[in-house]
Amino acid sequence: MKKKILMFLQSGVGGAERVTVTIGKNLNADKYDVFFCSVGKGDNLIAKFIPDGFEVRHIRFSNPILQVFLLFITIIRVRPNIVFSSVFNINTKLLMLKFVFPMKKFVIRSDNNVEVFSSRQKLFMKFVYNKADAIIAQTQEMKDGLEKLAKIDEQKIVVLPNPVDENGIKRKLEKGMSPYGDCGCVNFVATGRFAKAKGFDILVSAFAKVQQSFTNAKLYIVGKNDGSATECYNTIKSMIDALSLNAKIHCVGYQENPYPYIKYADCFVLSSRYEGLPNVLLEAMYLNRPVAATKCVPIVARLIKNGENGYVAETEDPDSLAEAMEKAVLLKNIQNRYKSATILDFEKIFS
Repeated sequence: MKKKILMFLQSGVGGAERVTVTIGKNLNADKYDVFFCSVGKGDNLIAKFIPDGFEVRHIRFSNPILQVFLLFITIIRVRPNIVFSSVFNINTKLLMLKFVFPMKKFVIRSDNNVEVFSSRQKLFMKFVYNKADAIIAQTQEMKDGLEKLAKIDEQKIVVLPNPVDENGIKRKLEKGMSPYGDCGCVNFVATGRFAKAKGFDILVSAFAKVQQSFTNAKLYIVGKNDGSATECYNTIKSMIDALSLNAKIHCVGYQENPYPYIKYADCFVLSSRYEGLPNVLLEAMYLNRPVAATKCVPIVARLIKNGENGYVAETEDPDSLAEAMEKAVLLKNIQNRYKSATILDFEKIFS
C-alpha cells in the first residue's frame, strides 16, 4: 500500500522550496502519493515548478496562529502517513502539532546553520526540533550545530547534500537560448533574491574592480527585486548609479527559467554572507561553469578547488571576491565535483 506524503513549503521560489519539489516529484510513484501545500501570503510562485498531476494546496495567510490552525486542518484533510517541511518557519509550527498526530512520521529538513538564527529562533529550535522523527541536515556542520543546540539524538539527524534537479534543468535549457547575445562580452552572473544575506553590495563593489581589468565585462543579477526585496534592491541600485555602472550591471529580476543565464555565463558568482548549502552554486557546477564564491559556509571550501573549478574568496571582502572572479573567469569549462544525495537516500528516511 502506498504511503501519503504531505510536503509543506513556502510559496516563494527559494532554494529550500525547489529542493522540496525536486524530492517530492522524483519519489517512486509506486510507493508514494505526494501532496504539496505552500504557505505564504501573495502569489503561489512555487506552484509553477510543481509538475501537473500533483495536488497543490495553498495557505494564504501570514498570521502565525492562523497558519498553525490551517496546517492542522490540512493534515486532517489529507491524512498523510508522513509530514515533511524544509524551512524553519514551517518546521517549528508543524512540530508544535506533533503531539496531536503521534502516529504520523514528521520529517524536517534544516535550512541553515544554527549560527545564523536569532536567539528567539534558537529557543524555538531547542523546544520543538527534538520532536521530529527525523531531521535532514545539508552538511556535517549543520548536524553538529543542531546536536549541540537542541540536544538532539544524533541518530535522528541524517546528513544529505541537496539533490540537483538534473532532468528539470535539462528541460528548461531546451526552452532557453543565451540571453547575452553575441557582443563578445565577459559575462558574470549571480542569482538570488535581493536580501542582505546575498551580499550583492559586496558583489557590486567587487565588479567595479573587475571591470577595470576586463573592460568588456558585464554583470547580470537574476532574482526577485520587488515586494519584500524592494528595499535591498533600491540600495543596490543606488550603489550602481553612484559607481556609474548602469551600462555594465543588469538587474533582470525574477526569472522562471534562470538556467540559460548560468549555462552561458563565463563565470558564476556567489557573494553571500551566509548560506545553508547554496543550490545555485551546485547548479552552476553541474552546468560546468567556473565559480567564484565567498566562504559563506564551510562546505564551499570543500566544493571548490582553487584553480580547478573556481576560486574561493573571503566573506565581506570585495577585493578578495574581485580577485576570485578575475581568476575564475579564465578557467572556461570545468568538471563538476559535487556528488548530490539520491532520491533513494530520501526514500530510506521516509520508509
